[in-house]
Amino acid sequence: MLIEVRGLGTLVPETIVWLPAPVDGRVEKHLLAGITVKKDTIVMELSDPQLEQTALNAEYALKGAQAACEQTKATLQNQLMDKRTAAANIASQYQVAKLQAESNEKLAANGLVSDLVLKQSEVQAEELAKQDDLAKKEVETFADSIPAQLAVQQATADEDRALDQLYKTQLDQMKVRAGIDGVLQEVDAEVGQNVTAGTVLAKVANQTQLKAALEIAETQAKDILMDQKASIDTHNGVIPAT
Repeated sequence: MLIEVRGLGTLVPETIVWLPAPVDGRVEKHLLAGITVKKDTIVMELSDPQLEQTALNAEYALKGAQAACEQTKATLQNQLMDKRTAAANIASQYQVAKLQAESNEKLAANGLVSDLVLKQSEVQAEELAKQDDLAKKEVETFADSIPAQLAVQQATADEDRALDQLYKTQLDQMKVRAGIDGVLQEVDAEVGQNVTAGTVLAKVANQTQLKAALEIAETQAKDILMDQKASIDTHNGVIPAT
């Protein structure tokens, strides 16, 4: 048995994008409805002086943190260099004292240097040996501490960088883009209007992929089941459908 139902309708886009305001702001300019757009086309621009100032402050804070990071790194490297220079001097003095003590030991064996002079040179060499060991450990400890000291400064810079990126993203979002290739069908905000986040600003539809939206009388709609065959008369040809 063949059952036929009929209804009037229109071809409507399958893909429709409603563009909401990403943040609170004021409408500065927008495109006119009916214009063909690409997905990256800016259809509307918003402004928010407070957000712009906050973003500027975040940028300055990031630059300050980065400069502080570089300054801290340079300071620590200079301090490490000074400690290494001091340690090298002590090491040099120790080598000289060690050679002197060895020389005095040989001279004392031949009676050319008194036991007192020998003892003094040995004590001096032993003292400088201790200083040399401490200086080397101090250099090693300070060098090992540099990454931790830089990490503290870097953490602050990373936090400022994240905030800077957040506000830059929000500023970029104030340039409302179409999101898809299509036609700007509606613009729901006027220049100078203040809008809140989430307010629908515009409607974009892809006009290349359409579907038939038919209105069937309630008395006939009960006879319609899923997957039944259908025919759509577009007045420019009949198209088979489901």
